[in-house]
Amino acid sequence: MAKPMSKSKIVAHIARKVGTPKKTVATFFDELFKLAVKERKSGTGKFVIPGLGRAVKAHRKARMGRNPQTGEPIKIKAKTVVRLRAAKRHRSAAQREALRIPFVRELSKGNRARGKVLVDAYVRGTRWGDSWSA
Repeated sequence: MAKPMSKSKIVAHIARKVGTPKKTVATFFDELFKLAVKERKSGTGKFVIPGLGRAVKAHRKARMGRNPQTGEPIKIKAKTVVRLRAAKRHRSAAQREALRIPFVRELSKGNRARGKVLVDAYVRGTRWGDSWSA
């Protein structure tokens, strides 16, 4: 699996596409982050980037957990977290890409038997008939 782009690579890519200095693009990202934090702390607790998604403040309740090393129960405190929710346009682009994989396409059509055969072939790394044509 490919590694995600680092901030410096994103800045360099956008600077090249837009034709502005990297420093200007880096300043833009820093200001966008500051604005997102400021807006999220406001009364609504939401920050929207059109076409990409929104950051939403969410509260987690206190709960009981378990220490993975000892197995003893521990109490986890309640806390406020930020959840990132993808915009509909962003989600649908990811779904369209997933439908290019043959077994996902078959399973989405409701053809479970053929989808299972394709999953097995995909795991083995073999082709099964003409099923791999996207």
